[in-house]
Amino acid sequence: MAEHRRDNSSDQILRFGRAYTRVGVYLQLGLGVLLLLLAYHTGFERATLLLGGQSISGQIVRYEAVAPVRSSNAPWFKAVVQFRLDTQLIEFTDWNSREYAGGVPSDVAVLYDPYQPQQAMIRRGNLLDWMPWAPAGLLGALLLLVGLRGCLHRVR
Repeated sequence: MAEHRRDNSSDQILRFGRAYTRVGVYLQLGLGVLLLLLAYHTGFERATLLLGGQSISGQIVRYEAVAPVRSSNAPWFKAVVQFRLDTQLIEFTDWNSREYAGGVPSDVAVLYDPYQPQQAMIRRGNLLDWMPWAPAGLLGALLLLVGLRGCLHRVR
């Protein structure tokens, strides 16, 4: 009788372990896809500029205030940057400019797409160029690969 109870409880533990593994694989796949979509949405334009953009010198000409989400937060400022490409004067608004709130005019390094010069960004030359989308993309890719490995392991 005691041996029968032990076999029954070990069967329950095995069933629970299999169910937990199945749910874990789906969570890894779902979270991996979600993080990859977030990384794509927030960083695709910047990634293409970082990987294939041309560098040029530009100048911040003014700041535009962005209303905060909550009234208790400080306003956010986006820099409007101009650079000259041949005879064309190109102006763009940078995505993140709080660190440049020191004054106008201010010379900055600019990365731009040679085929679409209006697609540009201030080149900061540090980790801010890769934040927040690159870590989310790497973690998403890792979770997706681990989840796919778990799915393939279950199929075999």
